[in-house]
Amino acid sequence: MKVEIYVNTGAHTTKMDGYHDGRIKIKLAAKPVKGEANKELINFLSQKLNINKTSITILYGEKNRNKFLNIDRDITRSEFVKLIS
Repeated sequence: MKVEIYVNTGAHTTKMDGYHDGRIKIKLAAKPVKGEANKELINFLSQKLNINKTSITILYGEKNRNKFLNIDRDITRSEFVKLIS
């Protein structure tokens, strides 16, 4: 599954927070320093989806709020949203 994510860093807690320009919006508790926000995003998604961290790849957007991910799990976008909500 490929999915577009919009991240907002420096939040109190990490959670899904609706949508931003058609992308799933996720607030991250980590700051965008030395890849910490990307690590937090991958940790959050792997826990919610019950998959290994290595099953999630940032295809582009490592240094951007807009990210395009590949997730090695065969689910629909609506199932993905339910699992991370």
